Amino acid sequence: MSQPRAHSVVCKHVVSRKTHTMLGSQEQPGIIPRAVKEVFKLVDVQEKEQDGWEYSVGMSYLELYNEKVLDLLSPGSQDLPIREDKDRNILIPGLTRTPLLSFTDFDTHFIPASLNRTTASTKLNQRSSRSHAILLIKSSPDSSVLDRLLALEKMMMGSAERERLNLLKTVAQSRKEIQMLKEKQKELEDKANMLNKQNETVEKESKDALLFKTDLPPLHRKPSTAAKPRKQQAVVTPLQVSQVQPLQQCAVVCKPSQFLDKKKKRIQTEVCEGKENGGVDRPSADDVNWESHLDSALLEQSRKKILQTLNSGSLKDLKSLQLIGDKKAKLIMGWREIHGDFTWLEDLKKIEGITAKRFSSFIKANILSSMGK
Repeated sequence: MSQPRAHSVVCKHVVSRKTHTMLGSQEQPGIIPRAVKEVFKLVDVQEKEQDGWEYSVGMSYLELYNEKVLDLLSPGSQDLPIREDKDRNILIPGLTRTPLLSFTDFDTHFIPASLNRTTASTKLNQRSSRSHAILLIKSSPDSSVLDRLLALEKMMMGSAERERLNLLKTVAQSRKEIQMLKEKQKELEDKANMLNKQNETVEKESKDALLFKTDLPPLHRKPSTAAKPRKQQAVVTPLQVSQVQPLQQCAVVCKPSQFLDKKKKRIQTEVCEGKENGGVDRPSADDVNWESHLDSALLEQSRKKILQTLNSGSLKDLKSLQLIGDKKAKLIMGWREIHGDFTWLEDLKKIEGITAKRFSSFIKANILSSMGK
């Protein structure tokens, strides 16, 4: 036998120039009359398909006005509360539920209840509703049928079934008690282990104290009768001037190697050039005149390629340039973010640590490298 199904219809009636749509007329019924007739048709079909089942249909009609819930089937009632059950279903305790036997019965209750709604006059309508109305239609199996089903279910459960259920309850209770006893036993064992450890610690400390305990009196040091030796004062003789030899006589004269001579000459030359140039690090004549020996078109092409790398190259691309390390590459990228692209290659001198001579060496090394020289 299949389980009966309950049918419910909720119609929200908001009168805002839609009264005809919801209610209609005798010749053209609206949404609410059509929905209620459909519920009664479904009930008739269910009763015919499921022999022995009977259904009951009921209606509730409420109004929401100024945040108050009013029962339209019982106009004298006060504001009703709104509740929510554990399944998050909305409930309104105290709301009237009127049983219906047919559509005519519904019409008899619905029309007078609609007249209980709160209305007011507007420019377009002398009797305009100022609230929201909700109509609930619910059909469910008759309570007497459900009672018979419950009684039949109790009869089917014999004494053997009840004994089995009682036995299962007893077993479950016993298991619960056994688990509680195990937990209690573990707790007592932990306390006993803790006490044993404390006793062992106390015994060990007592044994150590007895080991170092002695009844002998403390030893006293006898005073010494020997005479203390007299301290001798050191005598420092003054240093004679004649004993100090000149440093030039003691120095070891070493013959400088050829490599040191070349390095010394190069350092002296750089120092002299710096003095002649006013102490400023400037490129030498060789660093300036080397460009005159190269083809002008290739030279210009190489300079543009270097400028493009400085403006759009990544950190790895910048480090691939000659005489540019990790630190200089990061300084170039930082300068680009602040000032934008380099307009000329000479703008590279604005980077910290790139002097005129270092710039000249940078240009020479990268152009000759690109030309394969």
